[in-house]
Amino acid sequence: MNHANGLTDRALLFLLFQQRERRTATPHIHAKAAEDEAKFWLGPIQPAANYGFRPKELNGIERLVTEHQELLLEAWNEHFGRQQN
Repeated sequence: MNHANGLTDRALLFLLFQQRERRTATPHIHAKAAEDEAKFWLGPIQPAANYGFRPKELNGIERLVTEHQELLLEAWNEHFGRQQN
């Protein structure tokens, strides 16, 4: 277990989903590990939804999102072809 961020050793994926409303959608990412999933707004960073992560894990994911916010926003903008913060 990684005690520094509250996450276990299980794999954690950060996903960008292409949706119909992508041109008007607020930048966000989905974090997924096994059956658990959470959604975070990227600016300002805050959890939007949580399906299964324990509070300590969710806090760890939020720290990772905060640490990599610039990279995640760049990926969002590259994928969806627009600048928004």
